[in-house]
Amino acid sequence: MIKYYIYIFSDTLKQSIHCGYCKDILKAVKHFGEMPTILLFGERQNILVHLEIADNEPDAKQRFDEIFKMNREEKNECILSQNPTWKEIIIGKDIDI
Repeated sequence: MIKYYIYIFSDTLKQSIHCGYCKDILKAVKHFGEMPTILLFGERQNILVHLEIADNEPDAKQRFDEIFKMNREEKNECILSQNPTWKEIIIGKDIDI
């Protein structure tokens, strides 16, 4: 069965975050991991900090829409509820897909 992944990536200084959903989380991790965040303080790596799994695309899109509409504080709370240390989630180590 196809799974859908709802994710939040953050830079290592927690200044920018990006949420989305996809069928191939490994491809998303590779894409965002290779895309540096360049701001005034120089390059920082983007890391996966929040991940949810849905069984179908409508559920994934609905949850993505909920997260997308959250303000920054609510998104931070969403991340912290699953990942209180805001550490990088590593596929295959921290979570199996």
